Amino acid sequence: MEIYPYTIKLIDPLFYSHEALSGAYTTAYLHATAINHAVAWSMGRMREDQSYIISEEKGGRNIPRYTHSWIEPDFYFTPASPKGAVNYLVETVKGDMDYLIQPGFGQAKILGKNIGRNEVLKAYRIFSIPPETEFNGYLHTDPEIISRMPACMRLGSFRGKAILTIGKRIKTFGIISDQYVNHPVDPLVSKVKRGVMIGMFPYPIVDSACAEHAYEIRNHGQREFIALPAREVDFDKDALLKRLNELKPGLIKAKDASLPLKDRAYIILHMIRTALSVRHFLMGIPGEERLNSALKDLEWFNELRLASKGEYVPIENNVFLGYIERIEEIINVCEEKIKGTAKGGDTEGSGEGSSSLIL
Repeated sequence: MEIYPYTIKLIDPLFYSHEALSGAYTTAYLHATAINHAVAWSMGRMREDQSYIISEEKGGRNIPRYTHSWIEPDFYFTPASPKGAVNYLVETVKGDMDYLIQPGFGQAKILGKNIGRNEVLKAYRIFSIPPETEFNGYLHTDPEIISRMPACMRLGSFRGKAILTIGKRIKTFGIISDQYVNHPVDPLVSKVKRGVMIGMFPYPIVDSACAEHAYEIRNHGQREFIALPAREVDFDKDALLKRLNELKPGLIKAKDASLPLKDRAYIILHMIRTALSVRHFLMGIPGEERLNSALKDLEWFNELRLASKGEYVPIENNVFLGYIERIEEIINVCEEKIKGTAKGGDTEGSGEGSSSLIL
């Protein structure tokens, strides 16, 4: 994956608070969970494990259903910090029993039902981040995903609008160990040795972080560093390498243009599905739902699926060759990570083990 700078500019005021009390301040950072889920939602990748769903299922209303902020296999946004100082906007709001503002004073009843120690329909002050405020961070993704990124998303308790702008690809100069990075870090995605904890919901992030592994970049000629997104993954190296090696004869067979369309399409779909599933597993993002979402994003996927079922669909040879090239690329990357020859990867021997694998 490549690295891109990104900027989020608020259109509406932004408010979120863990305490949800009168006088609550909005922390002047954007958590990676909020950004990644907001982008996924804006791209139409709506799943039951989205950040907040108004439902009583699987834990209750507004209960997070994720374990970290790296939710999509093909992109990851780091937490974002504000550009310059933040001048808070004081707003007057009403609770209206929406579970956002709940100061506990006297007993109250609505329609004869006791609602507990909450004062209803009384105005309170909250401190929001005003429109035009900008936040900066880094995006890890492949170049073909950039064009699918939304220009606008919704953030915060009141689902305010914000503009997403992605900059030009950043050139890296290798991976360095134990370096202070130039952005806030999610400690559940990037290994952090020390830093300043920023208390946020659903869990703290770390600013001024010393990351275990970081990309070295240049910013106006100055050295800067970006933390590697990496997670511990337990796997059997020999079993995964065997699974990838079993795909290679199919690559040769799929290059034969004289092969019947149905057979050729079936082979391609089997190989791309297997290769992507291994890649997602190594990234720590398993799941049939996410795999199917990634497959549907592939160009010509639906046509190949129909052809594999025996329907006639005109597909040019360069489409098959493009898929073969993509599958070979995924296999090579996965083999490097499994063997520990990728930058920043594990370099120990084969067999079962735990390895911290990067994108």
